[in-house]
Amino acid sequence: MARVSVFESLLSRRSFLQQAGVAGAAGVLATSGLGGGRAFAQETPERREGGTIIYDVQQEGAHLIPVSAFSTLIEPTVPFYSGLTRPGPELEPEPDLAESWDVNEDGTLYTFHLREGVTWHDGEAFSANDVKFTWEVIAHPDNLTAAQLYSFISKITGAEAFHAGEAEEITGITVIDDLTVEVALDSPWAPFFTIGTGQYVIPQHILGEVPVADLLEHEFARSPVGTGPFKFVAWQAGNNIIGEAFPEYYAGRPAADQVVLRVVSLDDNTKITALRTGELNAARVSLVGLDSIGDDPDINVLQKPGRENRYIEFNLAKPIFADLNVRKALSYGLNRQGIVDAIWQGRATIYNSPFPYDWAVTNKETTIFDNDPEQAAQLLDEAGWVLGDDGIREKDGEKFSFTVHTQSQDWPLVVQQQWKELGVDAKVEYLDFPTLQSQFYTTEIFDAIAMWVPYSLYTDPHYSLPGYFLSANNRNSYDNPKSDELITAAASTIDPDERVRLYHEWQEVIAQDVPHLWIGNPDEINVYSAGLVVPERGSGYLTWREVADWFWSE
Repeated sequence: MARVSVFESLLSRRSFLQQAGVAGAAGVLATSGLGGGRAFAQETPERREGGTIIYDVQQEGAHLIPVSAFSTLIEPTVPFYSGLTRPGPELEPEPDLAESWDVNEDGTLYTFHLREGVTWHDGEAFSANDVKFTWEVIAHPDNLTAAQLYSFISKITGAEAFHAGEAEEITGITVIDDLTVEVALDSPWAPFFTIGTGQYVIPQHILGEVPVADLLEHEFARSPVGTGPFKFVAWQAGNNIIGEAFPEYYAGRPAADQVVLRVVSLDDNTKITALRTGELNAARVSLVGLDSIGDDPDINVLQKPGRENRYIEFNLAKPIFADLNVRKALSYGLNRQGIVDAIWQGRATIYNSPFPYDWAVTNKETTIFDNDPEQAAQLLDEAGWVLGDDGIREKDGEKFSFTVHTQSQDWPLVVQQQWKELGVDAKVEYLDFPTLQSQFYTTEIFDAIAMWVPYSLYTDPHYSLPGYFLSANNRNSYDNPKSDELITAAASTIDPDERVRLYHEWQEVIAQDVPHLWIGNPDEINVYSAGLVVPERGSGYLTWREVADWFWSE
């Protein structure tokens, strides 16, 4: 079976480098001695071992088992685990626990050759059995928190029967020997390779006898054992998670002696102060935070186009949002450039898509209903929402009033004001993300949500689509068979050009239906202590994925 590349990068090299903002996507961010708070790619200083890296993960989850689809797991699990593959500089899968693989021509049969001599942090040997075990935990019918992760491996032969509780194993996963695992798919499924193989592997020898329904309550959940570059040491609730260098890491001991993950939610001013005092070494700040850094020589900045287009999502199960023309009116009622100028000082891109602007799959010409107050008023009048004496529109005695839940404290307030001028009463309620997600979004108890899809964390356009957009899974009751058909079709081909075409078509379909209002994608700002050297990637998270190679130059 010949080895073929099933991930011809969905980004052209040029467009990706524009997204990454560097001369070479695999460059190095050397933050030593750079004045003016602006970092740039340069030759790597000599690697120095030792020291501690204090990283801001911004939020604290309930556990560290990476077989659940909680966003609070994505950054904290990085130092401790490994997958079969890992994202390369242009997001293409590169070897991690698998040192190589063979794929047949249509992408339905994979053979992964695992690294020899890899051990878990407790000294036990890693093997192909751990890989099969992990994917079966993700697909297990008692794993109620992994629907999104399961979608990436759902086309493995036998996965559907196993997921339904009708089989004892996933028959399409075959352990050939300790270092070889073969995976058969029912049909081509691009996300299996681009996302599924990158899911972190968990140890069968520790969790194999634990009922899947009880995994999150097991002691492992807060004291994990992985194969990553750092070994878990402690979790100080409400403060930090600590890891120490794992000498037996397959790629060699990481440079730093210790990583400390700060889980406290900090505002920009507190982050910047902590960077100046050495209590924090790496963090993400807003554009407002960037302006306050100024020319501080002790803090260096990596600024690049963002990957998280802000948006408002309507709950279409609410009668007030069921009318397409009402949703169009709310879109026409927004002056997006005004929002970008007021909140992000013009440093954001306006377009109508969840994907990062510079990805080839992003349709930059997608229709956007924007900044036409007269058209907005006409559509609302025609829908029966007329201005009342108090300036708020009403229909059949009901005020056009609803609540927007959000974790953002800035741009939704401008949206609120612009809609008020249209006669719409939008109340903005700020919540921390865990509360927003668990009590409102996933329970579908909301009118509208203002947030973003975190493509800074994702390596493939399909990543968010099953959970956010598919009719069967989404939280806002959007139901369009054509949208579902295009999402599935784009994932069901390994031809990159065909995927681009299908994703372009899909974006126009949802643009016309207006289940979401895309607002603007602000630049991403990551800040580092001067003297800390990090490999540069397309986002702060992808740079964090390379933490084994972070080091202090002085």
